[in-house]
Amino acid sequence: MLTFSRPTPNAIDPPSKTELTTRITGVLLPSALHIADSFLASSSSSLRFQPLLVAYLDGLKSSYLTTSLNELDLWRIQVTSVLAFSKTLIRVNNYFERPTSQLEGSIFKSAPLIARLYASNIQYRMPVVVLFEALVVTANDDSEPPSLLGHLGQHTAKNFLHVLSNLDRPLARETNIRAIWHFLSKIVSNKQQWFANYLLTGKTPRDAVGLKQNNPSKLDQPLLTTALKSLQTIDRLPKSEALPMLEFVALSQNFWPWTVYDSPEHGPFIKAISEYVGTFG
Repeated sequence: MLTFSRPTPNAIDPPSKTELTTRITGVLLPSALHIADSFLASSSSSLRFQPLLVAYLDGLKSSYLTTSLNELDLWRIQVTSVLAFSKTLIRVNNYFERPTSQLEGSIFKSAPLIARLYASNIQYRMPVVVLFEALVVTANDDSEPPSLLGHLGQHTAKNFLHVLSNLDRPLARETNIRAIWHFLSKIVSNKQQWFANYLLTGKTPRDAVGLKQNNPSKLDQPLLTTALKSLQTIDRLPKSEALPMLEFVALSQNFWPWTVYDSPEHGPFIKAISEYVGTFG
């Protein structure tokens, strides 16, 4: 079984304010602190989140907007910039070990809207995936983190998982594929139990406990099965694609031991990975 060790959360202490001011970027520190304090306050007004929410909504409008190409391009750049800014705020909050802010709660509540952005335009796919990844990793610090699947809702979660399982096809851009598998790895290793179960079995929570039969929300193929089948040809896969898939498989088996019991059903994967590792000798 493949294993990946988890890094110690506080292995690297964030630099002190004095250290930051002595750097070449020290002149930006007052402005950066003001932005962080404004958006990451634990009890800040919801008005600060409104511009971000409006930009998310603009992203949906841009998918069917009839306007000049230049204006449409500027519109999409604004949306991708706001998604990246939201991700940066969340990572800053986590890096400096600040208490959970209202921003994270607001983004969780906006998860159905953000998930729709992924399907609305190919330019939004990467920013949406990395934003959700940052959200899941930051929420993991809580004893009972919010459920991303629960905030997405049954219908949106089903559709989001279906488009995500296409792995950025038909374009299949290397950077996007790597980001998707890395995001899935964070899901299975960061206390997102129901979402992880959906990825690994292809069934929603209601399917899993037998409350619904013949539910169309069931995935055609679990993402774990997709990874194992793809890795049967690991010798022909680019390393940039194979390594994230291996990470996903390893973390799935580390955090969800029952997935190991299905290994005999994937004999070609075991054979392929054994032969591939043997070439390093």
